[in-house]
Amino acid sequence: MEKSLRSTDFLARFGGDEWILILTETNLARAQVVIQKIQIGIRNNPNHLPDQNKTIIGISDGITLYPEHAGTAPGLICAADEALFRAKKGNRGQFLVAHDGDALPGQ
Repeated sequence: MEKSLRSTDFLARFGGDEWILILTETNLARAQVVIQKIQIGIRNNPNHLPDQNKTIIGISDGITLYPEHAGTAPGLICAADEALFRAKKGNRGQFLVAHDGDALPGQ
């Protein structure tokens, strides 16, 4: 994933199989390009399992924008999590943008 990022971007494991990617000074169109690059990179690089079989990892994404979807870090995470849940519930392997109002009230 890091090969698709700029030096100003930040990638961290959030928990379990979830990651947070912070793209500074990025609009929705640029965020979608970065996510597509990551998805293509993951699809084109199968992982080798201990038994020598190969598997391809899928990725679903939830995208939020500051300040459009929330004005705080917890609000952005909440909105991204909601969008991620919708992506996983629908067709896995897709990325969805948070709806306006997905953040908790006051965030």
